[in-house]
Amino acid sequence: MSVKQKTPKQSKNKTRQKLRHQYEYADFVQWIALPKSLRSPKTQRELAKKFGVGEDTLSEWKNREDFWNEVEKKRKSWGKERTPNVLMGLYTRAIKSGDPQSVRLWYEIVEGRRFNDKAADIVCDRCEKYAAIEELSDEELKRRIEEQKAFFEKR
Repeated sequence: MSVKQKTPKQSKNKTRQKLRHQYEYADFVQWIALPKSLRSPKTQRELAKKFGVGEDTLSEWKNREDFWNEVEKKRKSWGKERTPNVLMGLYTRAIKSGDPQSVRLWYEIVEGRRFNDKAADIVCDRCEKYAAIEELSDEELKRRIEEQKAFFEKR
C-alpha cells in the first residue's frame, strides 16, 4: 500500500529561477488566471498530463509564495482588456431594464462613490431634496431613467 505524500505548505523553491519547468509554470499561472469556462484543457489533471508532470507538482506550484500574486497580475491583465465591454453591458442593462443593481453598480464604478442602498440619492425634480429609491414608483423610476438616457445620448 502506497502512502500519499502531502503537498507542503511552502515549496522549497521560492523563486522562479529555481523551477525545473519554468515555461510550464508560466503557462499554469496563465491557465489558473482564466475563468474555468475558458480553460483548455478543462482540468488540472489533464494539464499536468499535457505538461508531462505530476498533479502534485501543480499543487505544489500553487503553494509557492509568489504564485497567487502572479495569478492576480494575469487575471487583472485579462480583465482590463474586457472592461469596456462589461461597462457597455452594464450600461445597456441599467438603461433598458432599469435594474436597480445595475444602476447602483454603474454609479459606484463610474462615480467612484458607494451607493447607499437605504437612502439612494436621487434628485427630486420638483425640489432640491433627495428621495430614497424605494420610495419612488415604478413610473417615476422609468421616467428618470429615460431622462438620464436622453442626457447621455445628447453627449
